[in-house]
Amino acid sequence: MKYTTLSILLLFLSTIGMSQSFKTLKIEADSLTRKLSYEHALEVYTKAIDLALGDKEKISDEELLPVLYSAAEAATQLEGKTQHFNPLAKKYWGMIRGSKGEKMDEKITFLKDLGVKDLIVYYPHGAMTGSYVIRGCSSNITKYLIWLQGTKTYIQQFDECNSYKPVLIPNSPINQYFSNYKQLIATEKLLRIKRISDMGVYDLTFIDGKGVYYQTTYHDFDLSDPDPDKKKRPIEEVNIPILDYKRNMETKLSKLIPMIGDGISQYRATITSGKERTMIGKF
Repeated sequence: MKYTTLSILLLFLSTIGMSQSFKTLKIEADSLTRKLSYEHALEVYTKAIDLALGDKEKISDEELLPVLYSAAEAATQLEGKTQHFNPLAKKYWGMIRGSKGEKMDEKITFLKDLGVKDLIVYYPHGAMTGSYVIRGCSSNITKYLIWLQGTKTYIQQFDECNSYKPVLIPNSPINQYFSNYKQLIATEKLLRIKRISDMGVYDLTFIDGKGVYYQTTYHDFDLSDPDPDKKKRPIEEVNIPILDYKRNMETKLSKLIPMIGDGISQYRATITSGKERTMIGKF
């Protein structure tokens, strides 16, 4: 009888341990956080979050969001304490910031379902646009989605941290020009004119109704005259780059790239304008 009672007690205690609720785990983790025990707190927050993500408990957004914030902050504090990257920091900050924002791949699928057949992804990167992570995400990893609908050109920015609205670019020449020359552009590649360690690099991805059909990369100086002053220099220094530059400038791609740059500039000017900022939060 003695052993039977003990067995039942142990089974009861183990059942309690295994069936900790989201609310119970949150209370425990919050207590550990107040004691600055971030490592243990993060473990308990993760158990609570896993209950929600695994649909083991029905947790509302209002209940989950504070736990995500606390878990992300605990992971960030742990990173500072140990000086080691913690993947949970990026995961939880990303879930907080991105769960209700548009993702570029989803937007592309959405637009294709609407019948949009011409899309371009513009991705500036390279040494001068390196990634830096703040609270689990990098707003410096930025891509722009350009799509053509009817006679109109739209652009929308995407990064890891924030959501941005799409903007109609009025009077953009991209639509007509690309429609006329997209087949030819998909065969062109710019030659490298100059190579330096900190030059910008830019990827262009072209998408139609079936998916990606062409990708190309270009660099700063590919469309820059290597001898703008027309000074006489050694043949190996000037003449060969000049020939490559002239070949680049004969491509249809060389005309499209500045149009895209101008469109991105208009887009940035619009979403950072005072008019747009006064609209935030309004229906």
